[in-house]
Amino acid sequence: SMRLPSMPENEVIPVNANPVDNNYLEVNGLQLITGTNFTGQQVDATNEEDWDQMVFHYIINESAAKKLGWTPEEAIGQEMILNKEGIIVGVIQDFNFQSLRNDINPLVLFTASWGGKLLVKVNGNDMPSTLAYIETQWKQFMPDRPFSYHFLDEDYNQLYETELQLGKTMNLFSGIAIILACLGLFGLTSYMIQQRKKEVSIRKVLGASVWSLLNNLSSNFVKLVFLAILIASPIAYFLMQEWLSEFTYRINLPWWAFALAGLVVVSIAVITAGIHGLKAAIANPVNNLKSE
Repeated sequence: SMRLPSMPENEVIPVNANPVDNNYLEVNGLQLITGTNFTGQQVDATNEEDWDQMVFHYIINESAAKKLGWTPEEAIGQEMILNKEGIIVGVIQDFNFQSLRNDINPLVLFTASWGGKLLVKVNGNDMPSTLAYIETQWKQFMPDRPFSYHFLDEDYNQLYETELQLGKTMNLFSGIAIILACLGLFGLTSYMIQQRKKEVSIRKVLGASVWSLLNNLSSNFVKLVFLAILIASPIAYFLMQEWLSEFTYRINLPWWAFALAGLVVVSIAVITAGIHGLKAAIANPVNNLKSE
């Protein structure tokens, strides 16, 4: 909870707050808009055993400054209470530290000589040796505490675990649906051509080309596919818009995504129906008409 000294004690603003040192901004790549970063001396000022003797300094984000009624420039040098009164020395640019389902909330970084986590920035090369070195250093300074680690990119992935699982599930069921539809279309095409093989042979004898025969045999299926696309696209657009509305930060659905999906579906239908159609179109008509 943060508040100004002029505000009543029961009038507070909820914030996210992190105890950090003077390397935090650089390691995380946070952009300082105005003011200064913490110094080593300011961090050491929180190392006193007596709480009353500790001197705190704060860096806030743009959202926190706005919540307190200041511009970033106006916030510098102001006093603020976050459990204990301190001075605002810097304002950082807003960044997403939660899921993109959430808006950017007020954030306060405060000087502290303690912390629950150590952030280490690595280049990703030869990770086994890097982790082994970090573990050696850890045991040197913290021999009584076990060394456990996790990667920040994995933490961010966990924020979207539901979306990742949903994507895999939708891909699986979409693939199954396409395979089943192709099998059904394949069987229906085979049955239809068996019923129309004499008609196809007569058309061929009368001079119909292979392309015109294929067009004649597959046109009904293509029309049904186009009808299905016209029905499904608005429904898909509505459902996707509803899903995206749960995110504060989201993309807009491009029209070409639906056009591309429709093109792929039509292509699959034409290829599936065209396999049997091509066999019938290039077959010797004599074989189908010899009983007449």
